[in-house]
Amino acid sequence: MPTSPAPASSARPISRTARSPARVVSLAGVDAAQLLLSDVDLSRCRFAGAHHLDQIRREGVWRFGAPPTGVHWRLGIPHWWSRRMVLAEERSWRSLPSRPYAARRDWTERGEAPGEAPGLATLTSLYRQLRKSFEDAKDEPGAADFSYGEMEMRRHSAVLSRGERLLLHLY
Repeated sequence: MPTSPAPASSARPISRTARSPARVVSLAGVDAAQLLLSDVDLSRCRFAGAHHLDQIRREGVWRFGAPPTGVHWRLGIPHWWSRRMVLAEERSWRSLPSRPYAARRDWTERGEAPGEAPGLATLTSLYRQLRKSFEDAKDEPGAADFSYGEMEMRRHSAVLSRGERLLLHLY
């Protein structure tokens, strides 16, 4: 004898506060022109290869990665990273074995293997597109984080002259 389905009232809805936000791992190959993301964890999301990132619409809370915390000593001089939103591609780029150890230390999260890192031009473009998306949404603090990331990638680029890189470093 077939059983009847359970009444709808017996199903318990999952509380949004009781569960962790959805985690997006990659947007590579996605046309983000009509994409709406709401309450997502983008701390390990790969954006390289996505199209129209400047047109992403967002709601709720977006969680991005962050730089390492604390003071790091290099040649007797204290250094620390500013608190900002960081893309997973930048974390991979900064943790590459070709980078000096002091510059790449602490950029790989526990349990995370260094992934493929795109070039600086791609990173600059990703930060620029996401900055525009945040500016269009009138989120100036978020846009400032991505503007800072864009300038950081430009500062490391060998294409710029030494003077331009110095100005970006001082800025």
